[in-house]
Amino acid sequence: MPRVDWNAPQLKYELNYRRVGGEPPDRWIVERFNSTVGILTVPDAGYYKLWEFRIRAVNSEGLGPWSPTEQSYSGQDKPDGKPGNPVIGVITARSVELSWNPLPVPSRGSVDGYRVSVLKPM
Repeated sequence: MPRVDWNAPQLKYELNYRRVGGEPPDRWIVERFNSTVGILTVPDAGYYKLWEFRIRAVNSEGLGPWSPTEQSYSGQDKPDGKPGNPVIGVITARSVELSWNPLPVPSRGSVDGYRVSVLKPM
């Protein structure tokens, strides 16, 4: 089937989002965009704020149904340093045990994890 026949003419998507507990509490922000857009950014999302999102298709035939509403947090502040006193424990063929002293949790958000990289010797 030719691509022009995939959907009704003038296909776009409508994304609605709002901050949970924001002002006013029930006001959705509306963004319409075409199918070639790969990334949308929420302006002034804040640090570790809870947001709700829903999306639907819109074309010359009308409006599609809303997706289920999903919730997600905005980005967090990065930690103020790196974990201290790393200790390597048991090493097997498939795993390595690693422990460290944690950092204090930032005032805005949490530390959900750390990225561990293996450096190969030269």
